[in-house]
Amino acid sequence: MSNFFSRLSYSFGNEDWRTESAALRIQPNDEVLCITASGDRPLNLLHQPCKRIVSIDANPIQNHLLHLKAAAMKELSFPDYLGFLGASDFSGRTAILQKLASSMDHEAAQFWKSRLKMIEKGILYQGEVERLSKVVAKGASLLQRKKLKRLFEMDNLEEQQRFLKEEWNGRLWESLLRILLNPLISWFFIEDPGLTNVASSIKPGKYIYHRMHESLHRDLAKKNLLLSMLLQGKVSPEAYPPYLLEDGTEAIRDRLNRLEVKTMDVIEYLESLEGPTFDAFSLSDVISYLKPPQHMRLYQAMIKTAKPGARFCLRQFLSAKELPEAVQPHFTRDKALESELEQKDNCFVYRFMVGHIS
Repeated sequence: MSNFFSRLSYSFGNEDWRTESAALRIQPNDEVLCITASGDRPLNLLHQPCKRIVSIDANPIQNHLLHLKAAAMKELSFPDYLGFLGASDFSGRTAILQKLASSMDHEAAQFWKSRLKMIEKGILYQGEVERLSKVVAKGASLLQRKKLKRLFEMDNLEEQQRFLKEEWNGRLWESLLRILLNPLISWFFIEDPGLTNVASSIKPGKYIYHRMHESLHRDLAKKNLLLSMLLQGKVSPEAYPPYLLEDGTEAIRDRLNRLEVKTMDVIEYLESLEGPTFDAFSLSDVISYLKPPQHMRLYQAMIKTAKPGARFCLRQFLSAKELPEAVQPHFTRDKALESELEQKDNCFVYRFMVGHIS
């Protein structure tokens, strides 16, 4: 696990920002706590007016990435911003980095100056998960290159649904996912602590393929960020989240001064606060990483620091954990919304716990 917290694990967030927006319903005076990860989550949350966002991660490198993305958004024109991050072809990224250094946290600036090769390649695709996705995409292309090309060129959902029924080799893809998501294989390549807590009731390959198939029946492949990453090795522009869209960056840029970045354990941070602080908790799949004693500490810390009626959004990746009985009276889950989000979420690997805290 120590390696997981000392490397760039994620560089392009794969979570559906629309789900987070629907679950948290952020208001202009809200103070929000969120996990940094790729930096995409806090930036996308700033697309909605709010008072303050505290973005926290135990891995300083993930926070360095957030500082880099925020500085690029603040200082560069939109085309140069996309090009610098790696969303489009661009030359001279290392020269641009020198100009951004003064707009970044000092430690972040020093870190990226020592990682110029990653910068020059385009940082969006330099995380361990994103680099592995490129390998998966190459393997997928070897298996069904022409069909994948057609799939991501489709603009009509009914045409895509017919294609899936008549030409898509479901058994092949389910078998491939079973191999890739075998706990021993996936842990060896990704070393993600969340993969050690897979629920015994879940067969990862079958479960993920079923969710992927459902997703392809309700939305175009080119609009699905996760599918783009896994099957193309890069994200289609049609699937870009707000912080990579021109109107989105304009709104977010004006609110970057409302962003605070902290490098520490989220439980320890919440426990250090004196009382109600946050109106919303955007904690990604942090509970997939935690052991039972840590679960209780997290939930108790959320209760302590939640303002009246605070909303929460917790994701689970291949796990099926429930709220401990002792804290259930304080958490009112919206089961109908949870089901709706699971059905609509384009990052189809997650389950949800959403609602409010009393």
